[in-house]
Amino acid sequence: MIRFQWNTLLLGGVSKLLKVNSTIAPSAALLCGSVDKELLNILSSNNEKINIVQENIKPLYMTPTNLDDLEKHFAMKRPKNSVELVDYLNHFEKFLVLENSIKALELFTKEKIDTAIKAHILSQESGIDAFFRTSIFFVKFLALIHGDLSKLDQKGSDFDLLNSLLNRCYEDMKDKSFSQLPIDSLIQLYFTLKQHNGQFININLLNLLEEKVLLNVNDTTSIVFIFRVLKVMDLTPDQYKTVFKKAQELLPNLSINDAANLMYHISLTRNRPLTLLQEIVQRMEFIDDNSITLSNMAKLTQALETLSFHSIHALRIICRNFVKSINTYKNANQITSVLCGLSTMNCGNDVVWKLAEKWLENNYREIDLKNILPMVTVLGKINCPTENIEIPLNYFNKAITINRVSNSYSWLRYVYGMTILGKLTPRMAESVLREEFINDLLKKRNDSVKFFMLNLVAQIDCAARTEISDYKLPMFLLDKYMDNDKNLIERTSNMLYDKRALNFITTADIAVKRIVGSEKKLSGPRILENGILVNNIISPSFNSNSDSVINWDKFIKSNLPKTCIVYISNKQMLKDVDTGACVRENGTVALKIRLLNKLGFNVVKIYEHEFNKNTTAIDNINYVKNEIEKHLKL
Repeated sequence: MIRFQWNTLLLGGVSKLLKVNSTIAPSAALLCGSVDKELLNILSSNNEKINIVQENIKPLYMTPTNLDDLEKHFAMKRPKNSVELVDYLNHFEKFLVLENSIKALELFTKEKIDTAIKAHILSQESGIDAFFRTSIFFVKFLALIHGDLSKLDQKGSDFDLLNSLLNRCYEDMKDKSFSQLPIDSLIQLYFTLKQHNGQFININLLNLLEEKVLLNVNDTTSIVFIFRVLKVMDLTPDQYKTVFKKAQELLPNLSINDAANLMYHISLTRNRPLTLLQEIVQRMEFIDDNSITLSNMAKLTQALETLSFHSIHALRIICRNFVKSINTYKNANQITSVLCGLSTMNCGNDVVWKLAEKWLENNYREIDLKNILPMVTVLGKINCPTENIEIPLNYFNKAITINRVSNSYSWLRYVYGMTILGKLTPRMAESVLREEFINDLLKKRNDSVKFFMLNLVAQIDCAARTEISDYKLPMFLLDKYMDNDKNLIERTSNMLYDKRALNFITTADIAVKRIVGSEKKLSGPRILENGILVNNIISPSFNSNSDSVINWDKFIKSNLPKTCIVYISNKQMLKDVDTGACVRENGTVALKIRLLNKLGFNVVKIYEHEFNKNTTAIDNINYVKNEIEKHLKL
C-alpha cells in the first residue's frame, strides 16, 4: 500500500517522460535508481518506452569504493550532461578527505573536471540543484587542496570557476520563492562555504542563503540542523529565541547524546536560556540509559562550565555514567576534559576521584602533551593524594619541559599544579620566576588577570623557599610588577571569595573578636610572602589584660608560636555530587594551609558550610571557639 502511494505521487512527474516524440532526459532520481520498477507497468504498456525508462534508471556509476574505482568508471563512461556530471561529482565528493588530497588533485587534473563543469554545468541550461551540488563539491575540493578558501589566488582559474558557479547559484535563486528551492542542497552549500571561509567570494549569495536557512528553522525536524545554525551563524537576540524555541519543540524526541550536544551548542553562543537548559537536563534525566558517549560527556561538562550552569542533576548524570563506563573509554584526552570540567565546578565524589586515580595509574602514557598540562591542574585542584599518583607525576615531570609548552600561562598553571602536589623542582620554580618569563606572562593581560597570575607566582616562590632545601633564589619582588598596590589585601580577598561569602566573613570576624576580646589582639587580614592571605593572626598575649600594640611584622618573622585564622568558603570546597555536601578543601586551600604550617603557623580553619548549619549567633561563636581551642587554650 505504501509503495502504491509513493508510485502514485511519482506518476505525474515520470509520466511527462513518456509523451510521444519526447526526448527522455534522465533525472537525478532516475540515475540513482530510486523509482520503483513496477511503476513502469502502471505508467505505460508501450514496451519501447518502458525499455527507455529502464535504461535511464540505472545509475551512471556503480557505487565506487575508492578513487581508483571512480577513475575506472569515468574512463569507461564520461558524463554527457549536467545530471550525469552531478552524479559523478556526488561520488567524488565522498572521497574528499585529507589522505586522498594528492590522488584527488591528480584525478581532477587528469580528467579535466573543471572543463567538464564549464561544459555541462555553466554552458547548459542546468537546474538550480545542479549549480548547488557542483558548487558544494568544488568548495570542498578547493578547501582540501588549499586548506582554506581564503588562501585561493583571486586571479587564478580556480577562483574564477568557483566565482562563476556561485554567481549562477545567486542568479538562479534570487527570484525563486522558498518552496521552489532545493532546500537541502541550499543548506549544505551555506554551511560548506562558512566552514571553509568562502563567504567573502559572493556576499550577495551568502546573505540570500542565510535568509533561506533561517526560514527553514520553523520547518525543520532535524536537531543536527539546529546544531549547525547555533555553531555557525551569528544571530540577533530575536533569531536566537526562534532557534531556541524550535530546539524546545524537538527536545521530547532527543536521545541523551543529542540533548548533551544541544547543551554544548547553546554554550557556543554565549546565550543562557535558563528554561531551555533546565528542560534539557530534565530530558536527560528521563532517558538516562547509560548510553551517553565519552565525547558528548566531555561536551556536556564543558557546556556546564562555560554557561556557569552547575546543575546538580546534570553533574550526577556525568558522574554516574563516568563511574559505570570509565574502563570502556579509550580516549584519554576526553577523559581528561571531563575531569577538568568536574574539578572546575568543584564537583565529584570519592568514587569518581579514586577511579580517576586508578585510571591515571594505568593510562598516563596515553595522555598527549596538550592534555598533560590540564590533567596536572585537575589533580592539584581536587587535592589528589600525591602518594596515589607518584609514578604518573614522575613521568610527567620528565616528559614536560618549558620548551615543549606553547605559552607561558599554560606553563605557569602546570608548575602551580605540581606545587600543590608537592612535586615542585628548583628548575620549575626558577623558570617561572625569571624576569623574562614574567614579562611575557603579563604581556597584553588586563589588570585582574595580571593580579591573579602574580599571586600564583608568589605562592610558587614561597613553596620553593620553604620546601626545597637546595633552592637558592631570593624572595620574589612583587612590588616590581604591582606598583606598590595599596589595595593588595582587598584585591586578594575579592579574588578568593565570591560575593555570597562576604556575609560569612563578616559574621566570622564578629565571632572571633567576641572570643579574643579585643581588636588589638588580632592582626586583621594580612598578606604573607606576597601571596598568602590570612584573615587574622592572634596575638601571643591574647589571654592577658594588656592592650599593648604588637609589631605584627616582627612577630610574623619571629620563631615564636603563631596562630592564624583562615576562612574557607563553599567556593573553595569540593562537593559530593550525590549529597551536595562540602567534603574537602580544594588544592589551592590545601597548599595555603601547608605553606602557613611551613612558616610556623598553627592554622584555625573556619568553614562557611559549618556556619550555614548554625541558626543563632551563639552557635557561630561556640563553633569558632571550639576551633580556636584546638590550637590555643582560652
